[in-house]
Amino acid sequence: VLDGDIDAEWIESMNTVMDDNKTLTLASNERIPLTAPMRLLLEIENMREASPATVSRGGVIFMNDTDVGWAPFVASWIANREYDTERGMLQKLFEQYPAKVFDWMRKNCKSIVPLPEINQIQHLCYIIEGILQNGDNFAGQCKTMGLENAQQLLESYFVYGTVWALGGATFSDKQNDHRKAFDRWWRDEMKTIRFPEEGTIFDYTVSEENFPLKMDNEVLTTPFVPWATQVPEYEHNANTVFGKLYVATMETQRLTHLLDLLLVNKHRCMFVGGAGTGKTTIMADKLRSMDAELYSFMPINLNCFTDSMLLQSAMESVLEKKTGRTWGPVGSKKMVYFIDDINMPQVDKYGTQQPIALLRQLVDYDGWYSRDKLTWRDIQNTQIVSCLNPTAGSFYIDPRLQRSYCTFAVQMPNQESLLQIFGSILNGHLNLFDAAVQKKSEDIVKATIEIQTQVANTFFPTAIKFHYVFNLRDVGNIFEGLLRSEAQYYPKPILFVRLWMHECERVFADRMINAEDADKFAEMLESITKKFFGDDKNMPIDKVMAKPNIYTTFTTPPTGGDEDARPYCGIDDEEKLAAILQDRLKEYNEVNAVMDLVLFTMAIEHVCRITRVIDKPRGNALLVGVGGSGKQSLSKLSAFICGYEIFQITVTATYGMNDFRDNLIYLYTRAASKTIGTCFVLNDGQIVNERMMVFLNDMLASGNIPDIFTKEVKDEFSNSIRNDVKQAGIVDTPENLWDFFIEKARKYLHLCLCFSPVGDKFRIRARQFPALINCTTFDYFHPWPQDALVSVANRFIKGVDGIQAEDAENVSAHMAYVHLNVNEQSEEFLASERRYNYTTPKSFLDLIDLYKSMLNDKKEKIHVLKDRLENGLEKMNSAAEQVAELQENLVKDMALVEEKKEATDKLLVVVGQETTIAEEQKAIATVEEEKSSKIAEEVMAFQAECEREMQAAEPIIQAAVEALNSLDKKSLTELKALASPPAGVDDVTAGVMVILGGGKIPKDLSWGGAKKMMGNVDQFLNMLVSFDKDNTPVAACDWIEKNLFSKEQFNVATMKSKSQAAAGMCGWVINIVKYYRIYEVVEPKRQLLADANVKLDNAKTQLATVRAHVASLEAKLQELNEQFESATQEKNDAIAAADKTQRKADLATRLVNGLADENERWKEAVTSFDQQEAQFVGDVLVASAFVSYIGAFNARFRNHLVNEAWLPDMIEKKIPMTEGIQPLQMLTDDAEVAVWNGQGLPTDSVSVQNGAIIANCKRWPLLIDPQLQGIKWIRRKYTLQVDETKPDDYNEEEAGPFVPNPEKATTKEMKVVQLTQSKYLNAVEMAIANGEAIMIENIREDIDAVLDPVLMRAIIRRGRALVIKLGDKEVEYDPNFKLFMQTKLSNPHYKPEIAAQTTIINFMITLDGLEEQLLGLVVNKERPDLEEQKVMLMEQQNGFKLKLKSLEDELLYRLSSSQGDILEDIELIEGLERAKVTANEIQEKQKIAKETELTIATARKAYIPVAVRGALTYFLIDQLWVLDHMYRFSMANFVTIFKKGMDVADRPEGEEGEGGGGEEKKDPAAPPAEGGAGQAE
Repeated sequence: VLDGDIDAEWIESMNTVMDDNKTLTLASNERIPLTAPMRLLLEIENMREASPATVSRGGVIFMNDTDVGWAPFVASWIANREYDTERGMLQKLFEQYPAKVFDWMRKNCKSIVPLPEINQIQHLCYIIEGILQNGDNFAGQCKTMGLENAQQLLESYFVYGTVWALGGATFSDKQNDHRKAFDRWWRDEMKTIRFPEEGTIFDYTVSEENFPLKMDNEVLTTPFVPWATQVPEYEHNANTVFGKLYVATMETQRLTHLLDLLLVNKHRCMFVGGAGTGKTTIMADKLRSMDAELYSFMPINLNCFTDSMLLQSAMESVLEKKTGRTWGPVGSKKMVYFIDDINMPQVDKYGTQQPIALLRQLVDYDGWYSRDKLTWRDIQNTQIVSCLNPTAGSFYIDPRLQRSYCTFAVQMPNQESLLQIFGSILNGHLNLFDAAVQKKSEDIVKATIEIQTQVANTFFPTAIKFHYVFNLRDVGNIFEGLLRSEAQYYPKPILFVRLWMHECERVFADRMINAEDADKFAEMLESITKKFFGDDKNMPIDKVMAKPNIYTTFTTPPTGGDEDARPYCGIDDEEKLAAILQDRLKEYNEVNAVMDLVLFTMAIEHVCRITRVIDKPRGNALLVGVGGSGKQSLSKLSAFICGYEIFQITVTATYGMNDFRDNLIYLYTRAASKTIGTCFVLNDGQIVNERMMVFLNDMLASGNIPDIFTKEVKDEFSNSIRNDVKQAGIVDTPENLWDFFIEKARKYLHLCLCFSPVGDKFRIRARQFPALINCTTFDYFHPWPQDALVSVANRFIKGVDGIQAEDAENVSAHMAYVHLNVNEQSEEFLASERRYNYTTPKSFLDLIDLYKSMLNDKKEKIHVLKDRLENGLEKMNSAAEQVAELQENLVKDMALVEEKKEATDKLLVVVGQETTIAEEQKAIATVEEEKSSKIAEEVMAFQAECEREMQAAEPIIQAAVEALNSLDKKSLTELKALASPPAGVDDVTAGVMVILGGGKIPKDLSWGGAKKMMGNVDQFLNMLVSFDKDNTPVAACDWIEKNLFSKEQFNVATMKSKSQAAAGMCGWVINIVKYYRIYEVVEPKRQLLADANVKLDNAKTQLATVRAHVASLEAKLQELNEQFESATQEKNDAIAAADKTQRKADLATRLVNGLADENERWKEAVTSFDQQEAQFVGDVLVASAFVSYIGAFNARFRNHLVNEAWLPDMIEKKIPMTEGIQPLQMLTDDAEVAVWNGQGLPTDSVSVQNGAIIANCKRWPLLIDPQLQGIKWIRRKYTLQVDETKPDDYNEEEAGPFVPNPEKATTKEMKVVQLTQSKYLNAVEMAIANGEAIMIENIREDIDAVLDPVLMRAIIRRGRALVIKLGDKEVEYDPNFKLFMQTKLSNPHYKPEIAAQTTIINFMITLDGLEEQLLGLVVNKERPDLEEQKVMLMEQQNGFKLKLKSLEDELLYRLSSSQGDILEDIELIEGLERAKVTANEIQEKQKIAKETELTIATARKAYIPVAVRGALTYFLIDQLWVLDHMYRFSMANFVTIFKKGMDVADRPEGEEGEGGGGEEKKDPAAPPAEGGAGQAE
């Protein structure tokens, strides 16, 4: 049994099974034959996708829904009831009611979704089953109240069930109210059990208290009571998030009651209704209120990308394996799956929806197959409830699944319900407010309902205004804003009414796509405000309607200093608000990348709107506007004001879904786990995969993203907030943990989606992902109005050097005019040419920036040029003035030369005489110097000898001193105390006494005498230390040498063993005697040395006297020589001065005469410079506007914009400018254009304009270049010649400096890449880092988002280095980097975002350009000599222009850069003369070339008709695509055919063909004969 829809692809594979041979053929060619008893049964709804081959192979049985009908099901169901009495009553009721209802409904009524009768009968049975349960209770009632009354009770229940089962799916729309029609018919036809007259039959429920029924005027009393009496009282809780507020109404109560009846018996239920009817809220509230011990539920939002795999994985995530192949919810609970937006999945190729098929499998077979092993899994204890919006997605779902649901239509609440809902909420909120404010509650609720009703009935959704869907959500959003008010800040009713007006504007006006709709809404709001509040004398209507009416949370200090409790208050002081935002912007720029925002009125309002949204729980903003409107910048500033972290994804070449998953997990971790307020700013360019929208849709709708939150992730997140849950007093069950986590994430994580309305993508996304519209707050960014444009321009233009105050306002006004005028012309361009062009606020800001920079550059250049000219003129004038003066000076200089010669000759004689005398005295001094030197040598030798001998005595003296140092008072005292000294000690003391005896030998040399000598130890020691060793007595030395030195024991070593003191004295005696013996020898020599020194001094004195005399003579001679040299120099100087004067006079004459023409021209130029500088204000304005806006237009629109719009407006505003100015005059010159032409740029005016735009634009150029003209020129322009590099082994010392060989030079072509190349980003990185030019060719209508930082030039400064973020890494940025982009698309539709980031330039070939190219082809074919001559002439003319410009610059540069007197620089003047001669020669050649050019042009004229026709032909066939897209022809192909046509053209008679025997010579100016290339047409 194949149960399901037919797929045209797989059913074809079954054809062999359905053949007589009954064989299944697999893809592997394996054949599996079916056995004889096997049969194939297809159970399908229709045969739309079945081919005739399939149909013909089987017997088809068509089953009408009436073939079997609903009676068998009823009989079966009744048969299963337990009590006979009940069965009998039910049988009669089924016979009485359903058939009659169906008969009427088939003709007069429609249900909200298609429902077969059997389906509705099933619903009726399920409702009755829910009411009666197993029948025990009803059986008891039969006994207690009697059979008749019990029968009335059962019939009442049956009527209630029939009304809802058969009529519950009826609905009302703008055309018909089917539910009201059903109500009227029922009341007219069914009179056994009557409903009360008030309301509708759906407003009542059965009450057993009304039984038994009584007769009243021959009519039974009603068993019904209004549902309104069953509605519980609303209790307001100020701490509850507005999204969780739930006010029970009659509608919610009756639908909840139906859910109670159905869910208890595991029957599926579906609520169907439009967006904002509250169906999801009612369903979710019911699920939350179920017994958590018995039930758990899982909400799942479907979208267009939900497939069966995703749905199955989401549903299985809350199941666990039980036994075998059985799976079920955790524990013993029952799982209720809430499938919201069930019709949103994408419809497959053959009309099926995968998730729907999976759900039907689960519903019909209680299970599904595992995806890994393809084994069957029985799914137990689960049931499904759903919601469906019949105006979205696929509208309906598979009827075979729809039949499984008890379906009820959910209507928009009526006015009474709305008053009850929002009145209850508002009254509860206003309990603490002033009584006067509370009185306004009812009026505010009524006014809100009326404004919503009028808006919904006025603004209808269209293809462009697809988001104009106004429903209950909008009313709720208004009251959500009202509930942010606090009593202390709203003491008066007028303040609260103004808050209400503000919220209405934010909810409705911010969704309007244009000013017309916004103005219409403003009128509507004003009218309703006057209606409900205009009669209150305490609220003057002018004060109520006063502007501005802005409410924020950042302008009023927080209550009690709590930053999280910022009051929501109004501010009517625009200057104060602007100042606050400027301060916040300054704070933002201090800690983030600088944003140079202009906070004009509209921008300020947008910031207030965005902060209003993201500063509340579950607040998510949808900012819609063209690229460059400031959506992202204002979002970042708003998030900063709210104190949030700002997060944006970084798109790389490899960024994919896994990266996005990681980013979202990171965001949830920051927001929920770490309680960090976070704003996720996302633009549509960063959505690299549409499946990202699935996550965003889930994130907006419920906060829960099943595809990301696996069981492991959920467990980790739940554990992270477990403590928070316990602190909140909530039981930490898994369900509670997860709910708490999601709610916390929705509180702290806010989404700012920045989308563009251009194109279909936004509309498609809004249709595929309902939460994009339903769960966000709109803020539509309208184009800047004129006052905003002027305000922004004023801010940047004021204070610019060179612009007068009165001119600044006119310049700002003209900029605004240009911007708006281009918008108008873009619409005309689209209407007439079918080509798109956009301007954005960023385009306008770029215009201002380009104007300022270009104005500054022009002024700097003209100042430099003026300085050069003035400097050159000054030097030329100086040279002219010097000519006569130099002639006079020349006569004086020659007389001075003769005078100086005579004086020099006289001085030469005196110098010779004095030189002779000085030479004689120098000879005498030389003799004396030799004598003195000889004496000095002898003295020095004798002195050295004495010093050597004295050095020998030095150690002896040192030994004596050391011996004395060894003596101390203690050792001497001990020695003196000895009565009898050791042997030899007395000899030592005797020696001391002899030395100290003064030349006499003491008589008493005994020990006693020694003791007397040492009587005073200190005095004794002092005597030894101060003894005069140079005057030691000779007698004492002789005595000691004779009597003591001969004794063996008289030495220091022996004495040291006997007494330390004796050893010290012994050493002193020995050394004193030794020293004196040396001294005796040296002293006489010292006397002799002193005599010799005296003699030496006398000799030196004599020498000094002689030298002084010689020095005086030499000084005199030197003075004379200096006088002579000075005189000689003066003579030479006089001669040189005369020569110089002569030379300068000649040079001055040559300079003045040679540059006479330039002198006059430069004088005129200098005179005009001041006027030009003043006119730059307007000249640069038209040039900058041309570069910023004109690129995308063709020649006709360019001419219109410049000459018929911009220039007249500038004249009208009296902006200073040059009369007849054209943009190209400011953007380029002839020399530069000549270079471009030489590099391959076509010579037509549009191409030259394009070249000028590329050379001057600040945004990277994007060339629309299907004929590849632009890319060829760009590639040649940036192809560089690379000189030969010096070899590593080159030796400059031997071979000299390295000179590159021109023949070995190579060319480095410009790098060209495509976005489709795998590693194109590597090439871009290299170009950025190396400062090279790179071309990205063949781009489509979208540009890789990873290039956005490059396109926006988002350069970051890191210290001294510049870097740019490319993907996930930073690349060092070289300012020389250049980026070019090119597309072959002939008519691309680039979105405003790309137009704002690039300068789009229309490089499509023009008629004039193609004529010129085809003319060249024709002439080259017919007269190759003529074309060759023209090409050479053009190259020559271009070279002349460049050379003249170069020579002019050289003249000025050399004149201005010369230092000092220009007449001194011979090389300069000669160079100027050479340059002048060359310039004159070129001018002469130009005259000749122009004559030749005229001759060639005359000769070429004969071929112009051929080129004109060829060009027209191409442009005609190029437009054939308008008829059919297949008619597309490239220019390259056309040129090929054109050439071929010339090749095969018949030649006229008399001309030889290619095989002829000769070639006739032709006159260059002669026209072609008839035929020839002309026949190639």
